[in-house]
Amino acid sequence: MSSFKDHLFRPVLSLLLQKRWFVLSMVFLVVIYILFSFYGYQLWLCPIKSVFGINCPGCGLTHATLALLQGKWNMAVREHAFAPVFLAGLILTGGISILPGKWYQKSINGLAKWETRSGFFTFLMISLFGYWLIRLFLELF
Repeated sequence: MSSFKDHLFRPVLSLLLQKRWFVLSMVFLVVIYILFSFYGYQLWLCPIKSVFGINCPGCGLTHATLALLQGKWNMAVREHAFAPVFLAGLILTGGISILPGKWYQKSINGLAKWETRSGFFTFLMISLFGYWLIRLFLELF
């Protein structure tokens, strides 16, 4: 019988990275989306903001990532504090996905061990949700 801790510390990113072509496709699409956004084209409207009129946990992440890529760290963190984490994750997943077979598998195994020990993904999701609640509260009041 698995414990609550086992669920919280379950590897997620390493399991996703095992689907190399899926991850490469997602990284490619995100890079294309960021490039289009850089040139002023909006390809995606947030469905939560469109329907409910409130920001979702990811609202502002594209603008913040663009600011980060332009070296505007203060602006990026003001727009969305998770932009550095998002950009680092994008680079990490893209980088691991293009590694040759042996290094690729070794990286995934190492990431799985680290995720299991640290509970990073759960911590990240809880932090993102908490950050969103704070932003939502400040926006509404």
